[in-house]
Amino acid sequence: MIMLQRALLFLVAAILGLALFGSRIEAAPPGSGRIAFISDRGGKHRIYSMNADGSNINVLIDPPGNLGHSERFTFSRDGRKIAFVSHTSGECCQIYVANIDGSNLTRVTNVPGEYSGPAMSPDGRRIAFTTNRGLYYQQIFVVNLDGWSLDRLTNLRGDSSYPAFSPDGRKIAFVSGPAPAISRPKGSASWGIYSMNADGSNITRLTNTPEANYLAFSPPVFSPDGRTIVFVFGRQTIYMMNADGSNVTPLNPSPMVINTGASFGPDGRMIAFSCGESVCVMNADGSNIIVLTDGWSPAFIP
Repeated sequence: MIMLQRALLFLVAAILGLALFGSRIEAAPPGSGRIAFISDRGGKHRIYSMNADGSNINVLIDPPGNLGHSERFTFSRDGRKIAFVSHTSGECCQIYVANIDGSNLTRVTNVPGEYSGPAMSPDGRRIAFTTNRGLYYQQIFVVNLDGWSLDRLTNLRGDSSYPAFSPDGRKIAFVSGPAPAISRPKGSASWGIYSMNADGSNITRLTNTPEANYLAFSPPVFSPDGRTIVFVFGRQTIYMMNADGSNVTPLNPSPMVINTGASFGPDGRMIAFSCGESVCVMNADGSNIIVLTDGWSPAFIP
């Protein structure tokens, strides 16, 4: 029954996609790489992989526990390692790292607490993540893949989350804002996307969106050349901007239900994103939107 409901939801998403975008929905170009995504097909949340046209779907990672519905995972730049958050029995939200084939599974965080939004550095040596362990606000830390050498990067009066490394590893983009976000006084500082050096210095605000709350932004993602950043605002529109915050441009022509963030393909020509309960791709200019399969949190494998 659950599988039938999933199939019907995917069919509806595909029909809606055709209705919204008409002839703009085309086949993904060959050689666009593979996309990883989360799905609960089979009764458990697992990380799957598929070709960029939606074919050849396989289980990539079968986690030791369960994956969150909107959790992120992250790859090393050479595509050999993956880091993700798993909820094991009696313990919430720990970060694990494994080889891309699922072997050599290692737990990175070994102190009780909630950890989220892992982002692996381009050299594959460190992982940035969010935690409120022992803190009033969520803050961003980095740690070696072996769990040693933990460093705190942010110390802002408010929550900071969703770190993302630039391709050269020198910058980290992230989301930050006041907490509690929903009950803040009208006219107070809103949530936005920031950047900082990889050591936590030189924190700079990139976006200016009055009255944006913590639900407004998805994780920011750098393009492969590091010149632009894409993000989802309001769970409806994907935007692209220069890495310095200038030239903010919407990509999708009409509002959509976008549950999680976007991901650039290895060559920067395509973007994968969650459209409702489905995985979609489009060209980096917003054209040729394609519904591929049911799932969420897609990310291109480097």
